[in-house]
Amino acid sequence: MSGDANWDEAMRRGFAEGAPPVESENELPSGDALPDVNRRYEILGVIGRGGVGLVYRARDKELGRELAVKVLHAELADGMAERFFEEAQIGAQLQHPGIVPVYDLEFGAARPYFTMKLVEGRTLLELLRERPDAGHDQLLFLRQFEKVCETIAYAHARGVVHRDLKPANVMVGAFGEVQTLDWGFAKVLGGEGIEKAPATVRSQGDSHASVVGRAIGTPAYMASEQALGDLEALDARTDVFCLGAILCEILTGEPPHRGDDSVTLLKKAALGDLADAHARVDACGADRELIDLAHRCLQMRKSDRPADAGEVAGAVGDYLASIEKRARDAELAAAEERARAAQERKAKRLTLVLAAVAFVAVSVGLFTYWQRTERLRENDLEVETLLRTARGHAERRDWGQAQAALRQASTRIEASDVSPSIAGTVRARSDTVDALARIYAIRYEDEIDPAAVDRVYAAAFQELGIDVRANDAAAIGAMIVQRHASMRDELALALDDWASRLTGEETDARQQPDEKTLAQWRKLVSAANHADGNAWRRSLRTAAMDADRAELDRLATEIKTEPHPPESIVLLYHALRHAQLRERNGMAYSVLEDGFEHHPSDFWINFLLARDASRGRRGQSQGDVAVRHAGIAVALRPGNAEARAAFGIHLMRRARGRDGLDQEDLAQARRQLEKAIELDPTNVRARCGLAAALFWGGEKERAEEILDAVRADNNRLPAFYSRMMRATESTPRRGARKRR
Repeated sequence: MSGDANWDEAMRRGFAEGAPPVESENELPSGDALPDVNRRYEILGVIGRGGVGLVYRARDKELGRELAVKVLHAELADGMAERFFEEAQIGAQLQHPGIVPVYDLEFGAARPYFTMKLVEGRTLLELLRERPDAGHDQLLFLRQFEKVCETIAYAHARGVVHRDLKPANVMVGAFGEVQTLDWGFAKVLGGEGIEKAPATVRSQGDSHASVVGRAIGTPAYMASEQALGDLEALDARTDVFCLGAILCEILTGEPPHRGDDSVTLLKKAALGDLADAHARVDACGADRELIDLAHRCLQMRKSDRPADAGEVAGAVGDYLASIEKRARDAELAAAEERARAAQERKAKRLTLVLAAVAFVAVSVGLFTYWQRTERLRENDLEVETLLRTARGHAERRDWGQAQAALRQASTRIEASDVSPSIAGTVRARSDTVDALARIYAIRYEDEIDPAAVDRVYAAAFQELGIDVRANDAAAIGAMIVQRHASMRDELALALDDWASRLTGEETDARQQPDEKTLAQWRKLVSAANHADGNAWRRSLRTAAMDADRAELDRLATEIKTEPHPPESIVLLYHALRHAQLRERNGMAYSVLEDGFEHHPSDFWINFLLARDASRGRRGQSQGDVAVRHAGIAVALRPGNAEARAAFGIHLMRRARGRDGLDQEDLAQARRQLEKAIELDPTNVRARCGLAAALFWGGEKERAEEILDAVRADNNRLPAFYSRMMRATESTPRRGARKRR
């Protein structure tokens, strides 16, 4: 195949609506499809396909780490090899946190490949499309956009243009890291004023010349010169147009060019038909600075756009700084106004007779006020930093860490002066986060008496100002929708858990809930539907309320073949285990197993797999399965006391075998339970589990001391402790066995 034909084939792949689907992240191609790579790398599975290459997950056997291997498509090996080589060279020479580093390159193999850092997270496109509306969490997306601009500004400073910027090529990690991907269409421009431009195979030879007439990029985000195929005209301002296209999608929910197919989009881009995009930007309701920046970037003529990404990054940075400054200035102005008013009241009480004394008093007062104002400003800044930290943890639904940050802020307030408004904010957010943490803890606790579930959950929601008993489903949903996105998700999932417990998901299948309980169950599920912006989960809840087994079967089959977020998988699991569909418990567990294949790092999927495996609902090696998934849950949230307690108890259950106690499992169980108590001294499961471990180990007196303390706090021992101890008489306490 000729070089031109190869280029056309690569572009055909790039213009397709999407890359061919990857059925499983861990699925290996069969037979000859496996790439011929250095024996140092063990290929684990396919993780992505693009217009030029195929990306595998691999393991470096020498360094013991996972990485990504990008292999050139076999049919493009002749004509596209130099471009592929240049992509690797650019990635290796552009050293920036926002660019995936390239480790190694093998150009002599039958199919060239290079290795790079394994990037995991979600694309900006996925995150944008999950928003209920374009204004949702806009400030967060703008901060991520600023990082993209800074990355491209660095590339422009090194004389490199990307030429295919779009939300699908931006990866956002779990901790907020933002990386720009897919430099396969990048080009080294070089030129005067460029320092340390990357040296590549094409930038140092005749192959550096572009071919006129072939479009590069993605049509929905293309500048006019891209769509026309005028490759010699593509420069930093072309990337600036693409940055403006990303900003347009953040502000309006859609890219600049809209159409039913790539041909229509390419035609609009070539004609510079941007009237619709500018009208949507004008109507988006954003601040004027953002609207003006989007208009400047989305100009048909390059000369009318900002010079490079550095200018765009500066404009976005200035806007974000102005937002923060407005908030600070408003608070300082309020503090100064209060101080001024207080000083005026003092001045009115002064008399002429005490003029000399008043002068001294005013001088001392002003100095004291200045000192207090400085202390107040410093204290306010420290508490505001802790508030931002707590908000970050809350956005990730890590309520325990959010509580810890707010407790630090409260301690600071008690020890020093802080502005009343900030102190009030800390108190209000502490109350909210404490309530959410209690709701979160209820979802872990599977020992709650079914009769008490309604009372416990109702009280927790009442603390947030949501009276579930007094309001109908629509009103409850409306109150939840008004909350922050992280709170909305947590409360909707809590309503689902509340509903599943009401109908006795864990009880005998022959027990049927009464009409009153069913009515309450329907109300809770309906309220969760009103609060949830995800259409697929709303369909699932509707099927559960209608007991539509055919629809549940369809959704269970669909979730095996189409990617869905972990929350949807967990919700389907609960729906399949609902009291009226108990015969489908096997299918419910299968849904979790399939979910683990797609989301091996999701806490709740692992937590539930461990919980059900330990209850003997699957075949052999139940203890090993439970311990495996409980261990993953602890690794994902090491600061979570409930996860530690569950891990310890699963280890204990596995330790008790027919041939005696596995002392290694028992010792590890004790360590996990002690760590859980260190994290949360009031955790009943951890305390009772540790008592059982001590009892089995022969330390009966210490075990009884712990149990007496639990009884004093709770008036009883939980049911799981009794179940755990029933087998004690038939289990040798001091035995040892080898695990197979």
